[in-house]
This record gives sequence, C-alpha cells and structure tokens, in this order.
Amino acid sequence: MIGPPTTLSGTGVDRMGFLQANITRDNTEFVNGATIGDRCIFQMDQGLGIGSKNPFFNRHQLAMTKFINLNKQERYSQATTSCFGPSWPLCWLFRRFAKL
Repeated sequence: MIGPPTTLSGTGVDRMGFLQANITRDNTEFVNGATIGDRCIFQMDQGLGIGSKNPFFNRHQLAMTKFINLNKQERYSQATTSCFGPSWPLCWLFRRFAKL
C-alpha cells in the first residue's frame, strides 16, 4: 500500500450510523406569474462511526432566500393570470451559513 490509509479502521471497512433532518419554512406565493415571499431551510447531519475509534461528526447549514417584487402591481384576477405571461421585475436575496 502506498500512501496514508483512507479508512479509520484497520480492516479497510468503516461502518457508521447517520441521521439527517431538514426543516423547511416556505412562505412563497405566485403573484402575476412571479414568485414572491421568503423561504428558509435548516439542515442538520449527525454521524457516528461504529468501530474501534468511534468518530463523531456533525454538519449544519441554514439557507435563506427572499424574493422581492420591485414593481408594485395590482394582482390580476385568476381568469387573466397565465404562467406564461410577462414576468415582473424581481430582486432575490440569498444567504447561506454552514458549518462543516
């Protein structure tokens, strides 16, 4: 074998338990064919190695997106709204925080 080992155990096989959770808050809506509102996603990963060295790891990230309508237009009635109609000027802000 050339180079450092790529596994934690001496047998070359690592076993681990893994848990992942996601929480999503979606407060978006379609206004005149454009997405308006905000969306937040929180994700957490936990892992525990099963073996002699018992490694433990975690990771989490928070992603936030805000869709802002730049043109304050009246809402059209449902009969005249089309998903292929004109799109209004839109600004979106995105922020992500993560710890790996």
